[in-house]
Amino acid sequence: MSPNGVAPIQSAAVFWRAIGLAIIAVAMLAIGCARQSDDLMVFAASSLVDVASEIASAYEPTIRPAHVVVHTGATSQLRAQLEQGARADVFLLASAEQAEAAQAVGLIEAPRVFARTRLILAVSSGSDAPAILEDLARPTTRVVMSPIDVPIGAYARASLRRMSADSRFGADFANRVLANVRSEEPNARQQFAKVRLGEANAAFAYATDVADGESGIRVIEIPERFNVMVAYAAGTIVASRQPERARAFVTYLVGVEARQVFRRHGFDDP
Repeated sequence: MSPNGVAPIQSAAVFWRAIGLAIIAVAMLAIGCARQSDDLMVFAASSLVDVASEIASAYEPTIRPAHVVVHTGATSQLRAQLEQGARADVFLLASAEQAEAAQAVGLIEAPRVFARTRLILAVSSGSDAPAILEDLARPTTRVVMSPIDVPIGAYARASLRRMSADSRFGADFANRVLANVRSEEPNARQQFAKVRLGEANAAFAYATDVADGESGIRVIEIPERFNVMVAYAAGTIVASRQPERARAFVTYLVGVEARQVFRRHGFDDP
């Protein structure tokens, strides 16, 4: 078991970590080509891809002829791109804790929480899939997870620690589940894709990402005492070339109009 508490044989994790930094320069070039100088560039966690696009479309008339350009990815990967010099104006993170850490190192201004959600367990519809939470520790269960520096990976481990503290699961429950991790994926949506394709039969996911019965996916609810409240936070990037416009967008995210959009997508109020 590694210091991060992940089973050692995880080829997907090695693959993604190996290529992660290598593609940053290419991503930065593509981002630069995608925007005009007065466009508002928003870096958003991958779990926000649908709602962020709708928010951008609703906000864009206020800054025309400029556009709102949304670039999505794992929060940790987006931060790495920013640290390597990628140009952007607003950062939407899937973790208030990571937003505060980004502020502490001078990457973003004071973050504001704009939406919340919770964890669920997404399982495949096959006969070998878990039926209850305890089945996650069954040796035949194939779990997919994200690294601990990715918000969904950190949230999943926090939930497992809470379960391990309960006699219903046993103190070694988290370790037994982590021993079943077959691969680590770069973000929550990649995990969900693995389960949907049958390459794994269980993954922690955001409630806003999965509908019960969708594409053969079943949802196992995680009781509140074992769950983790997911807080999304936004901050103006310190290096933004148009900070006033960026701050106005962050203010819009916590306003009434944007809140209605988030609610339609299943998010809870901040």
